Amino acid sequence: VTVKMTHTLGRMMSRQQISEELQRTEDFEDVWEDFMECIEDHLEEVEMKWDHYDDEVWAKAIIFERNRRVAKVLFRKPVVVIDNNHEGYNDDGIIGLRGFENEKRDPETGAALKKVGKGFKVTMDNGGNIIVNKLTNKSIIYSAYLNEDSLLLEDGKSSKIFDMKKFQVHMKKEKKKEMPDWRELRREVLTTLSFGEYRDDPLEQPLWMLVINIVAFDLLRSKIRVYNEAQRSEAISKASSINSIDTIDTEVTSEKEKSKVTKTEERNTGGSGAKGKKSFLGHPIGWHFIPPLKQKKNGSRLL
Repeated sequence: VTVKMTHTLGRMMSRQQISEELQRTEDFEDVWEDFMECIEDHLEEVEMKWDHYDDEVWAKAIIFERNRRVAKVLFRKPVVVIDNNHEGYNDDGIIGLRGFENEKRDPETGAALKKVGKGFKVTMDNGGNIIVNKLTNKSIIYSAYLNEDSLLLEDGKSSKIFDMKKFQVHMKKEKKKEMPDWRELRREVLTTLSFGEYRDDPLEQPLWMLVINIVAFDLLRSKIRVYNEAQRSEAISKASSINSIDTIDTEVTSEKEKSKVTKTEERNTGGSGAKGKKSFLGHPIGWHFIPPLKQKKNGSRLL
């Protein structure tokens, strides 16, 4: 059997070059099929890009049309206005929801975009709370915590869609647990805002957005870091205590062994009868140094 070697490339294969080419040509779609996976991905993205956020960033908004992400915006301005203009995002802190492209936009989403109208204002107070002031008479629904009921924003009134004190209480409770669930607590930095009729699954909502409180995220990261350092210090302290106990046990064992040796020697020397005398080859060393008896003289001879 003759095996014919063929070459598909006229040069050596480069894994890195192939990978780079695939990354350039792959069509990445920002689409999710599971809501919890969606929020975890966005929280991980914030964690990954944390060092790139400057100190002025206080929130991040991710805008969705159903299960497709159409835009990501960092909030730096003290007041951000979200409406339905066609500009997308400008430097004045105005986000126009109709300014983001989506080739797969459906008619229901288009209708929801028109109804946004003047939208609402979003700001953060000195306590880290996120406040929304509704500027339209159309319904806007928010959910401050994922496990709580959704609420309607009231017309002409300011609504607190993120309560920092409530978040801090939850952090304090979680920290007291033997095994804190930091992942669950991290989800509480999220707020969802939906436009139009309410749907149980946000991924089915024609138009909605995630708002991540970056200040709360920063606070949580600090608390986790302090907690982990305390746990490490406690573990080191326990390890040191165990080592100290082992050392004491070793010393006690050594003394016991010495005591056993001494008792063995006493038994070999006849116990209390040999008290005070040193042992040498199984009997008192003094026995080897008893002076000899003086020899008696009988005339000129020694007897």
